[in-house]
Amino acid sequence: MDYIGYSHSNLNKKKCHLFDAFTGTRTKSPRLIIDKRDRPIFGALTAPLASPDSSLLVQAGRSLYEWKVGSESWLNQYQVDRPIVQVVSFKGEIMAMNCCGDLFRIRLEPRFTVQKIDAVFEWPILNATWLVVCDDDTLLLVGYWKSFQAVRLDLSSGPKWIKVDRLENWAVFVAPEVRSQAFACKNPERCCGISENVMQSLCT
Repeated sequence: MDYIGYSHSNLNKKKCHLFDAFTGTRTKSPRLIIDKRDRPIFGALTAPLASPDSSLLVQAGRSLYEWKVGSESWLNQYQVDRPIVQVVSFKGEIMAMNCCGDLFRIRLEPRFTVQKIDAVFEWPILNATWLVVCDDDTLLLVGYWKSFQAVRLDLSSGPKWIKVDRLENWAVFVAPEVRSQAFACKNPERCCGISENVMQSLCT
């Protein structure tokens, strides 16, 4: 089986096997019917397996597919230009980023739509970037430019990315594999003894 992504679980190949490492829950999707020339290159859940809103998004070739967890068939298909590499839930919506750093808003209902968000950078474009949500109202783009940096999405006066100088009491964890979802932890010293100074070094 080929690993094609991590979000709220791990999944593999045309019949996607999903595993929740924390609860031990397992499930698998119906077979994904795709062209023989294509293969799944990315997959992510929009919510944990136990959530009634959980859907699986899988990209194969230039198509993005949706499966409602627990249903008997794949529901939707949407054509995309470039590979999706990051998916996060933010303010009740699904945000996605492709391999070129373009940001998109994905809506599953009332119909499957993908809308590009032309967010302006007020800071040099970052390399090897990850989307990560802090609290419910802060979406960060974490990446590398001379050192690890973070920018915050501001939608108040036209979408733009604004440099974040300090993470305050948040720590962000990323993996070398860009398809693996980053996650944020508040007050990490409570569980792992990381001091605030070390935690904030990401943005200094």
